[in-house]
Amino acid sequence: NLVKVWNAADGKVIAELSGHQRHVYNVAFHPDGKHIISGDLMGVLKQWEVGSWKHVRDFEGGAVLVGWDTKFQSDCGGIRGIDFSPDGKTLAGAGITEVTNAFAGVGIPAVVLFNWKTGKRIRVLKPKTSIRGHCWGLKWHPTGNFIAAVCGSGSGYISFFKPNEEKSFFDFKLPHVAYDIDIHP
Repeated sequence: NLVKVWNAADGKVIAELSGHQRHVYNVAFHPDGKHIISGDLMGVLKQWEVGSWKHVRDFEGGAVLVGWDTKFQSDCGGIRGIDFSPDGKTLAGAGITEVTNAFAGVGIPAVVLFNWKTGKRIRVLKPKTSIRGHCWGLKWHPTGNFIAAVCGSGSGYISFFKPNEEKSFFDFKLPHVAYDIDIHP
């Protein structure tokens, strides 16, 4: 439930950011280098100021990436991946929605977009193909025109989303599940 920041030069902890009530799954620096965003199991996204390490705000709307499994009495989901649009105006969080089985990760992969300025949810993106499982990781293309996300459980996909459309424009089947993605510069 804690975010730690280390000095890369000497490996010493320079900040401990507390305030998450559940496990923190992912963090990312904003492109301006002045802020960190952290996401947890309950879809809570917290913004922190670099240097002062003060909590700035929580983003609204990430709870769509959390489900309660009544059979197993367990929460499932959370912010599994984070990335910013190249201009820093939009934050994307990866996860799962419409969970029906927490332990098997049965649900629909999703990417949630947030307006950086207001902190409010813009839209939820889902694959056009019938894919089950989490969206584990994502990456904005440097042009800002699309987002690539790795999705699935059992079998994997790379789904490609345009930020202004709710369904992916292409889903590429992988031989196995992938848990993170990057784009060659």
